Amino acid sequence: MPSKLERHEIYREHFDECIAHLARRLNERMPQGTKGLVEARKPIAEFCGVHDNTVTRWLSETSSSVHPTGEVEFKLKCLLDINGYRIIEFERLHVVLRNFAELIGFGVFTAESAAKLAGYTQTFFLYDVFRGKCGTSKEKEAAMFRVWKEKRDELERKKRDSAERYHIAFLDPPPTAALEPLIVPASVMNGTVATKRTAVLNVLKGLLGLLDEDPFKGLSESEFDTLRERHGSDILQLAARLNDLGSRFIVRKGD
Repeated sequence: MPSKLERHEIYREHFDECIAHLARRLNERMPQGTKGLVEARKPIAEFCGVHDNTVTRWLSETSSSVHPTGEVEFKLKCLLDINGYRIIEFERLHVVLRNFAELIGFGVFTAESAAKLAGYTQTFFLYDVFRGKCGTSKEKEAAMFRVWKEKRDELERKKRDSAERYHIAFLDPPPTAALEPLIVPASVMNGTVATKRTAVLNVLKGLLGLLDEDPFKGLSESEFDTLRERHGSDILQLAARLNDLGSRFIVRKGD
């Protein structure tokens, strides 16, 4: 069985907000009139099986009424997912429904075929289940699980191939927003308070040395927004804790 596809996160919101974010990112990187716009949108059009004019409409209209529905909706959700979007409606689906929806989104089955395999007479019944408008029986859920189990290897291959073939280039974060996470050895995490204190001080020394070089100087607005989206919470928490420690130093010095 193929290894699981690694998932990174660019943005987490409801489907409509994710499309709006995608549109903003495209406009930031490639404003209207920029050469290569059609090429930039090409992965979206090809994966979803629609014309570039349709993608343009999705990304230029603020109304959700122009956003895709039916089979194309789940194709776009799957494409956004492999490109770093965590769509709340998709994330909240029961794992069996999520896996079955991906069989449609990644083209293992057409929506019509998938609905029949699950025991639905009409495709829109299956869509209503995916959207949480109605429940499903244990028999139909069991049928979905059986179909997914039989096709999961093919699904993983399609997901991996799609992640490479339909990568949306204008979503690439700047290098400063893709810093490798700090890996703290288990021996430190499980060690004494003194061990952890020493580890923190060593990390702070290294961090100060890196910040002296000002690696965040010259960020564009879009790069800064990406940095804030992905690491803003961590940076603010770190600043608050260091500020608290610094305040204790000042109080102590005044004693």
